[in-house]
Amino acid sequence: DTYTPLNVTHQQLFFYSAALTFCEGTKGEVLLNRDRSLNGHSPTNIRINSIAQHPGFKEAFQCSDNSRMMQSATEQCQIYGKDAPVSRRR
Repeated sequence: DTYTPLNVTHQQLFFYSAALTFCEGTKGEVLLNRDRSLNGHSPTNIRINSIAQHPGFKEAFQCSDNSRMMQSATEQCQIYGKDAPVSRRR
């Protein structure tokens, strides 16, 4: 199930496209809304990093338990899956 033009699997393409929605070239600076009020969202680099916590990310990119992407898995705040806060479970 490889997407041939990019030589990635469909699962990997999902995570790449999800990350692209956060690209804006700000390197984590505080963002302001058009009316100059503070934007309440986390910096984009933080939001992109949370994607690696998704259970499917490890499988899609075949990350080992001791890879850099998974290194802090035991210390991560669980936002997906069975250990996520009740309000985030589906």
